[in-house]
Amino acid sequence: MSLAIKYRSYPEVIKSEVARTKNIYLFPDMGIPRTTAQYWVKNQRPTVTLEVTEFESVYKKKSEFLEEELAKEKAIRVLLETVRKVFPFDFRTKQLRNKQSRAQIIAAIQECIKYHKLSHCLDAIGLTKSSYRRWASEISLCNKIKSPCERRKPSQLTEDELSIMKKFVTGKKYAHISIASLHWLAQRTGELFCSQETWYKYVRVFEWKRPWKKEKKEIKKVGIRAKNPNEIWHIDVTEVSIAPKTKFYIQAIIDNFSRYVLAWRVTGDITAQGTVETLKLAHQKSSELLDKEISTDVMMDPGKENNNGKVIQFITSNNLRRTLAQVDVHYSNSMVEGLFHSLKNRFLYHQKVKSADDLLRKANFYFQQHNNVVPLAVHKGGRPIEVYKSTWNDSEKTNLQENKKLAIQARKNKNRQPPCESCPV
Repeated sequence: MSLAIKYRSYPEVIKSEVARTKNIYLFPDMGIPRTTAQYWVKNQRPTVTLEVTEFESVYKKKSEFLEEELAKEKAIRVLLETVRKVFPFDFRTKQLRNKQSRAQIIAAIQECIKYHKLSHCLDAIGLTKSSYRRWASEISLCNKIKSPCERRKPSQLTEDELSIMKKFVTGKKYAHISIASLHWLAQRTGELFCSQETWYKYVRVFEWKRPWKKEKKEIKKVGIRAKNPNEIWHIDVTEVSIAPKTKFYIQAIIDNFSRYVLAWRVTGDITAQGTVETLKLAHQKSSELLDKEISTDVMMDPGKENNNGKVIQFITSNNLRRTLAQVDVHYSNSMVEGLFHSLKNRFLYHQKVKSADDLLRKANFYFQQHNNVVPLAVHKGGRPIEVYKSTWNDSEKTNLQENKKLAIQARKNKNRQPPCESCPV
């Protein structure tokens, strides 16, 4: 007894349209065999008179099918873009340990599985099903005790065991005991048996906080600040190596209020006479720029080149006052140290210094740029020379803000114009 063969039948409007357009892939949503469609095209029948509504219904179904296919392709594309933006590597060669990044990938996969099977989504990004389930269970935690799903692994800790572990880790009663000791204490009391690595893993996964652990508050320290030029100077020396066993020293003086570098010298050693020479240069430069008597505190480190009779004699005879950093005051000499840090890390380390003369030439270039060219954020755009000579005032700041507003308005007007003559406004 043979089974009856069932043949699929198609509406006449489908046959007529395929034959008329000679497109055998006209209706992909209906799954028409290629040979069947070719037969319709080859043996084209007389045109069948059909109502317009029948054609509209057929093409409406086709439009809906194509929209669905487009949504599927878009879902895969969005998944790939999200994953590669978060983790542009192969999951088989490199591990993703960042919990926030894992959460983004899981969310993208869950959006994609609305249109595709889970296996298809995971194959597209190269992620294994076990990794997906493990990440999802760590992120989408149970509502009761915030623990992963028990069905993830047969050897997974139960909810009761995780509650016990959390009690040990976060309880004030055990705040004085380390995690390693808690691991053994829980076994000695017979409450929880698992490895020490498991304890550390769940503390990291659930982000449990020990009761004694306090969040460190970031304290922004503000150093000593002057209110006028020549109120406080900073002097210091730094070492620059240009070759093995070949080094020179740069000594500089900077004004605290304006950040203007008054004097600098390149020497082969550190001496008291060198400090006196640098102070002389700074005193002369200050007199030239401001043309008035000064009474300045000179902050310096208690080194051998500063803490000696020659330096003290020059300071007292020129109406200056010596202040030893972190000795006479609790402030450090960080302002001039920051100047040397910028000099070396932003400039000298990227140059080839050949000799002492070359080092002096490069130091002169940097300090001239610092004083006369580079605007500083601490002065809201003012250069050190302008602040030192008090030419950077409120009117200059206001003028700069007005120019900024005009530039913003010009940018808006430019962007509102058509990009070319053929484009509409």
